[in-house]
Amino acid sequence: MLKILSFLFGIIITNIILFSAANSPSISSIYAQDTQYSNNNTNENNNSSLLINELKNIKNILESIASR
Repeated sequence: MLKILSFLFGIIITNIILFSAANSPSISSIYAQDTQYSNNNTNENNNSSLLINELKNIKNILESIASR
């Protein structure tokens, strides 16, 4: 009797997991969205770094011209 109850409990748990998985957003789509967000942040950070470097270069050029 205990084996039958354990078996039925296992089937019920398996059905709950499968039902939950079928009704929730897929993990791969969540990962893809997170990866896209991360890539966008990386691109924005790279663009900011490039802009800062260009501004530093312009500052150095202007300082060298002013010191002549």
